[in-house]
Amino acid sequence: MRMAPQTFILMWNPEISSMKIDDWNNCVARFPFADFNWSVYEHEQVRYGDQCYLVRVGSTNTGVVLKGTFISEPQKGDDWSGKNRITYYCDIMIQNITNTDLAPFITTKELQDNIPSFEWTKGHSGRLLNDKEAYQLEQLWDEYSKRNAAIIKQQKKLSSYCIDKSIVHKIKGFDNLVDYFKTYKNRDYKKDVECVYKHTSYNDSWNYGFNCNYDTEKFTLKLVLHKAIISITCSQIEDLNIHYDNPYFYTNYLIIYSIDEYRLRVETNDISITCKKISISKPKAYNYDAEKESVIIN
Repeated sequence: MRMAPQTFILMWNPEISSMKIDDWNNCVARFPFADFNWSVYEHEQVRYGDQCYLVRVGSTNTGVVLKGTFISEPQKGDDWSGKNRITYYCDIMIQNITNTDLAPFITTKELQDNIPSFEWTKGHSGRLLNDKEAYQLEQLWDEYSKRNAAIIKQQKKLSSYCIDKSIVHKIKGFDNLVDYFKTYKNRDYKKDVECVYKHTSYNDSWNYGFNCNYDTEKFTLKLVLHKAIISITCSQIEDLNIHYDNPYFYTNYLIIYSIDEYRLRVETNDISITCKKISISKPKAYNYDAEKESVIIN
């Protein structure tokens, strides 16, 4: 039986943290396409899918700045403070993120008034709330969400995107992906042309095969979509990760976004590639031979 998600409190003091205010503002601006992880003190208690809240501490505008979900097991890494402490980090899927210098947020005073049993102004990052405290915080979040419905609605809309629209001009053959939707998912496309960029549009996807040419620094991935296959070729590769041994491996997703002005990232079904150029092929129809459990490309 699946256990209910736990709730962890992470801490961020921009006055001493390796993540400064400018770094944070960049994460807010790039939501939902910012890579994000954080140190977790009680890492032995973490389960994949647990909830977390990041609380800004220090001297000004302190309170909740992020709500998210752990999407990895704790991973040992370098100590962010440079003190060579044993430090574990978890990857986080951001649900809501706030610049407390500009936007409304749940303040430290509200946290203290409603959940006085927890220390909200100091302490290790990544402490587990008990069930009562977790429930009280969820109630507080619900109240905040009602007061700021427009902000929550906008972030929910943004979080539905898996392809960053601002970088499609950098992707050679992106029109081929648009043509795929026009041809094979025309009903969805007519209903919402933005479906090309959204997570829900790739629910039937899975990796069919790939080829890595080390001489040309190219990695080509064949991605099976509904009724057709496209090839995504990444050139001038800087980083390639394939996690076959990940116990939380999931199919059904494609993410394309920019890391910075020069580098792009493709993530699909537990393969991630950092590169400088991306091209997408024309879609090719296929039939599935159920008896042989194989794909026949037409």
